[in-house]
Amino acid sequence: MAPMRSGRAFSVLVSLALAAGCALPRPWGEGIGLQANFLGGYRALDHPTLDGHATAGLELVTCDPESGWGYELGGNYGSEEPGGPRDHVAEIDEAYLGLRRSWVEEGRSLRPYLAFGGSWIRVENGLSSPTFDFDDDSGGAYLRGGALWSLGGFTFERGTEIFVGVDGRGLVGDEVDALQLALVLGFGR
Repeated sequence: MAPMRSGRAFSVLVSLALAAGCALPRPWGEGIGLQANFLGGYRALDHPTLDGHATAGLELVTCDPESGWGYELGGNYGSEEPGGPRDHVAEIDEAYLGLRRSWVEEGRSLRPYLAFGGSWIRVENGLSSPTFDFDDDSGGAYLRGGALWSLGGFTFERGTEIFVGVDGRGLVGDEVDALQLALVLGFGR
């Protein structure tokens, strides 16, 4: 079953990448905006022993104002104690890389976006009585969308803005599928 799910996730990721167009966005250079986002929310999991947990994350996002496309690189962390006859503690770590399309219009504070990419999740399981540790690794594809609102510029550096927003994300992976809803606090241009 795992190879079938892996193939499905890969085909979704390839289809979305082809839909993005042939030209990749510039990762850096003059005029490229850089933003740091902090995320906090809840993630529901489709996993044999885990249901869901609070999650926190950090990501870096670029945006080419000419095309609206950019990159996102980030990570999420969460932990869960599902219980059972043995004390079970799970730490869920995720790293992801993807492409993001932002719609930025001068004079508007609303910035909606859509993104897709690849993700890697590690579930570090710890059981007691007797002590036993093991890891579950899962690669997958994600699709996300959200909106950020600019709270305005700051005088410590011209053009720097603070953003608040909401983010929704779906992940299809080999071992772990997830849905995540988060609040976002961002700083950048």
